[in-house]
This record gives sequence, structure tokens and C-alpha cells, in this order.
Amino acid sequence: MHKTRKENVNLKAHAETLTKKNAELQAQLDEARSHRERAEQRQEELKKQLAARERDLSGKDVEIVRLKRCLLDTQDKCESLEIDLGAEKERADAAEGALNVAQTSLNVAQDNYVEAQTMLETLVNNSGWPQHHGIIHIP
Repeated sequence: MHKTRKENVNLKAHAETLTKKNAELQAQLDEARSHRERAEQRQEELKKQLAARERDLSGKDVEIVRLKRCLLDTQDKCESLEIDLGAEKERADAAEGALNVAQTSLNVAQDNYVEAQTMLETLVNNSGWPQHHGIIHIP
């Protein structure tokens, strides 16, 4: 009986040890489950953030394409304006040349006018000479 009692005490002690171990393992299991749940929640949050960022990037890609198109249109317009500017410069140069020719012609005409005025004054002054010398003017 003594042996049975000792075995019984040993078995109770072993049962207590196993019960404590079971409680510790259960606590570790609960902690692992809690950790897994937090990890799954974090993973879901990260998935949502990733999806939101992908949408943002998609929107930015669309904006980049639009801006590139706008840039190309602006470059084309700029090239067209440069061509137009070149043509306008050529026209301005031609107009300036024509203005110079016209100015030269005006100067020549003014010189001719002054010369004609001088000749006319001389003729008017000299027209009195025949009358002054007794020559009659016959119309």
C-alpha cells in the first residue's frame, strides 16, 4: 500500500506538472493566436494601403500621360510659333527694305522739289527782266 500511495503522490505531482504545463502551453497558444490575429489584421491594413497606393499610382500615371500629351502639344505649338516668327521676321526685313527704298525715294523727291523751287524762283525773278527792259508780254 505504501508503494501505491507513493505512486499516487507521484502521479498527482506529475498530473499537477502536466496541468501547469498544459496551462502554460494554452497561454502560449492563446498568445500565438492573438499574435496571428494581429498579424492578419495588419496584413489586411497593408493590403488596403497597397490597393489605395496602386489607385493613386494609376491616377498619377493617367495624369503623367495627360501632362506628356500637353507637353507635346505645347512643343508643337512652340515650333509652329517659331516658324511663324521666322516668317514674320522675313516680312519685317522686307518691309524695312521697302521702307528704306521709299525713304530714299522721298529724299530724292524732296531734293528734286527743292531744286525745282529754286529754278522756279530764278525764273520768276528773271521773268521781270523782259518787262523791265521794255519787252511786251503777249499772251
